Amino acid sequence: MSFIPEQGNYPRIGLSVPRMKSFYEVVVVGSGYGAGVAACRMARTGHSVAVLEKGIERWPGEFPEDITDASPEVHISAPDQNVETGKGNGLYHLYVGDEQNAFVGEGLGGTSHLNANVALRMDDLTERMNIWPPEIKAEGLSKYYDRAEQMLRPNKYPEDWPPLKKLSTLERQANQLGPDYSNRYGHAPITVTFDNGLNAAGVYQNASTLTGNDCTGINDGSKTTTLVTYIADAWNHGAEIFCSCEVTYVKYIESTKKWAVFFRWLQPGRQDFSEEFATQPFFVLANTVFLGAGTLGSSEIIARSKAIGLSVSDNAGKSYSGNGDILAFGYNLSAGECNAIGVGPNDPKKRPVTEQVGPCITGIIDMRNNPDVLNRYVIEEGVAPFAVWPFLQTLFNLTPHKVRPYRNPVEEIRAKAREIQSKFGGPFVGALNRTMMYLIMSHDDNQGILTLENDKLRIAFEGVGDTSRVRDLHEMLAQMTIQNGGEFVPGPFYTPIACNGLITVHSIGGCVMGTDGSNGVTNHKGQVFKNSDGKKKTEVHTGLYVVDGAVIPAALGVNPFLTITAVAERTVEFAAKDRGWIISPRRITQAIDFKAPAYAPPRPLQPVPSQGGIAFSEVMKGYFGTDLLSEDYRTAECQGRSSSSTMEFFLTIIAYDLRALVLLDDHSADIVGTVSCRALSADPLLVCGGSRFRLFSRDLNHVSTENLAYDLNLLATDGSKYHFEGHKIVDSRTLLNPTFVWKATTTLFVTVSAGEDKGHIKAGTVLGRGILHLGVSDFIKELTRFAAWANLPENVNIPTGLAILRQQLASFQIGAQFVIYFARHVAEHFLPPMLQYPGSNKDMTYATTSTMHEQWYAPTQDGGSIRMHRWNAGRKGPILLVPGASVTY
Repeated sequence: MSFIPEQGNYPRIGLSVPRMKSFYEVVVVGSGYGAGVAACRMARTGHSVAVLEKGIERWPGEFPEDITDASPEVHISAPDQNVETGKGNGLYHLYVGDEQNAFVGEGLGGTSHLNANVALRMDDLTERMNIWPPEIKAEGLSKYYDRAEQMLRPNKYPEDWPPLKKLSTLERQANQLGPDYSNRYGHAPITVTFDNGLNAAGVYQNASTLTGNDCTGINDGSKTTTLVTYIADAWNHGAEIFCSCEVTYVKYIESTKKWAVFFRWLQPGRQDFSEEFATQPFFVLANTVFLGAGTLGSSEIIARSKAIGLSVSDNAGKSYSGNGDILAFGYNLSAGECNAIGVGPNDPKKRPVTEQVGPCITGIIDMRNNPDVLNRYVIEEGVAPFAVWPFLQTLFNLTPHKVRPYRNPVEEIRAKAREIQSKFGGPFVGALNRTMMYLIMSHDDNQGILTLENDKLRIAFEGVGDTSRVRDLHEMLAQMTIQNGGEFVPGPFYTPIACNGLITVHSIGGCVMGTDGSNGVTNHKGQVFKNSDGKKKTEVHTGLYVVDGAVIPAALGVNPFLTITAVAERTVEFAAKDRGWIISPRRITQAIDFKAPAYAPPRPLQPVPSQGGIAFSEVMKGYFGTDLLSEDYRTAECQGRSSSSTMEFFLTIIAYDLRALVLLDDHSADIVGTVSCRALSADPLLVCGGSRFRLFSRDLNHVSTENLAYDLNLLATDGSKYHFEGHKIVDSRTLLNPTFVWKATTTLFVTVSAGEDKGHIKAGTVLGRGILHLGVSDFIKELTRFAAWANLPENVNIPTGLAILRQQLASFQIGAQFVIYFARHVAEHFLPPMLQYPGSNKDMTYATTSTMHEQWYAPTQDGGSIRMHRWNAGRKGPILLVPGASVTY
């Protein structure tokens, strides 16, 4: 299957968390530029690779295009104000810090989905700065830049394509500033395709339709992201990709010499169990870990890992930089239209050639010619995405420190008229259509600090916006705007309330490279230093790497992603050499078949699509005794209570096929999650493959009894394996007894045994027993977050709104079927036969859960027959009911 965005045949390369193995040779955290490189190159060595991404999988055609779709994807973190709001793994993540703010993208492909595409190498003077390790200064990054460009294929906006008004405006402004600027003006190399065809990974890309919505996600398939290059290539070479996995920390297991990567599964419904969600993460084991969760993500993981006990340099979180980013606007230019607002959901092909917006950035004034490296910078024009235009005019009106041009009365009336025109006519007319968006990348002193506050990442960069360099650059942008009859508007955080704060889309630093632990967090290979001082300050964790912008030691004065990619290419080359692995140089010339990877062993089949399924999460808590191993669960519970030996689990049960769950004899479903029990492991125990949940399975040892069974295979971080057997008992004691119905369905009797031979303990040896209970509040959460879905065939002839309603109704029907099935089984025990609804037990004269019912007819001497019933309700029997057998003469 080839990928053609216009036809909507989006591939799905991510796997569900229940299919994750417990161990991989390599685990890559993140999927942006650095992580993408690590996943791709490690997969090409032929070793097992897992990619854990916090966001979800989106392909071109699935990105929000207006404010209605974009708003639910916003996530805001402001630890100073104790604010954490929005979707936990939303596409747009805004960090509100102390004077420095940051914007990042979250999804399979990372911020590469939302950046402005500019692929420039850092200049020679920056590369020779003493902040870089001597190994990099000596070797340089040229060959690694070449590799990055071979995959990403940057090119410039073609001269023979439609002229862009924002580009013409930037050129005019460069000329107005003088020859020092006009001579440095040109088209920037960008990772956007202007021809249809296969890219270096074998993914089909379309030519740009010039919509300009790069910063909210491009839907035409022209943006060369890591998803359609490095990540797609990693998948094609066998990497297994898992989305909605938020890695929280890593831990080295000394006994097994493996890394445990702990993560939260952001499955809908699980986050409502806030305490368990925070304290019971999943984990996966690996020999080698690459942290590529972005500058802020990787720095947060390192900080949390250090707090938990990982030996890391004290420089972790230091030397943070916003890359000297400045965002500003030239509002309501009288000199002419700019067309710098992204195109809306309507087909962009309807626009006249003269009105095209273009990619977000196409032009650059490259002022990296100053002999003082810290005074080098670039100026680029940008595009405000269509989804944000409703807020722009209000933002411009409320922002202080605007610089207004002198206008005579006639010009002032015209300017006001243009504002009114935009207010009522939209962004493509009037003042908004005459607005320029400026982006500057420069240098700062990289003295920002990243710390954890209430377990959330906090950015602090005192005075970052209140420097002479920032003031000079603002004055230059104001001059460019005033000369064209517009108002200069600083960025949204450049206000007295925000202490003249800045916003960056290019966070770097926090785990910077250094010569040892006293001046860095990682070495020139990206390996994490263990210590900050002493004789072992150069000692590293050989299996723990950082491969994203966090290792960059200072601002680059230019868009950084190409440098991040090049440094990552160098890191993985050394990682492979140190292990004796060979990275396959295979060139991809054929389109990827997204049905199956071309260069990897066949994978187990995905669950076959059914009519629909259900999922729910459950938390149960109680006590677990290990001293008294009798079969009396109550005694074991009391022993566990007396020694404060607690046990709890946080599980998610998934039935991909509701029909199979209801009709098959074992009524089983997949089950994933964790079990916490200090008596067995200091870390949460992972529920592994082969674990099953069985709903109303018949108890062969007891008549009229059914169990809700939990059959779990558990794995500890030290490699120990356990078997967890739990069951809830539903039997005739519930008859007309609602209290006992509640107890029966919320009480779990647990037995844990050894899962393998270990020393003198043989597999199957019982290690303890206990009882867990489902609390009322957790039960309410379980009910309210119950999820059902229907797998309906696509019908392209149905309008979107009607299709959504159709899907919702079908999903409701699936959920109702499960609820009816569950209620019916409980009712068969709770209600006497005469009160059970028709069809419950048609041929039975008393309430029973027996499913095997036989009828036998015995002929009599007088020519009649006697009908006999046989129920196989247990292993003791059968019991024959023979009329007249008890008659005495």
